[in-house]
Amino acid sequence: MSTQKGMNITEKKAFSWLLSKGYRAEDIIFSRKKSPDFRCTDGKSFEIKRAYGKMIMFTAAQFQYIKSLHTPIVLVFADNQDEPIASIPVDELVKDKTVRHFKIYIASAPRVYIDNSLIEQAIKRWPDVALISGMTNQVDFILRKALELPAQNTKR
Repeated sequence: MSTQKGMNITEKKAFSWLLSKGYRAEDIIFSRKKSPDFRCTDGKSFEIKRAYGKMIMFTAAQFQYIKSLHTPIVLVFADNQDEPIASIPVDELVKDKTVRHFKIYIASAPRVYIDNSLIEQAIKRWPDVALISGMTNQVDFILRKALELPAQNTKR
């Protein structure tokens, strides 16, 4: 059974969309750190991707793994839409090619590790950081505060 705890904004949209398509919450299994993002008791599975313009991004390991499964559907969501703007069978994905109007990009950037003591120091300076779920979101908040940038649009 899935709850929306631990989901990013795009995954929450996908979860709500799956519910609107007749799935019950108890029939949807969410995997925060493993692909595909959602496995359903009817055997269907879904990898959820945020559209970056006309590009969707995978890590190399994620792309290789998801391709080996053959069955997942990649649901692509735009920031300003609550329904998928594309539904792509994983077998159609080709690295560095355009598939259904989306460039398939494989990220090769090194993994970034964050020193937890920096987050703790930021919480002392900006207590609201402690209320934010997810380290990536916390780092985003901290950088925006430090650089005096406007708050992130939370409607993704």
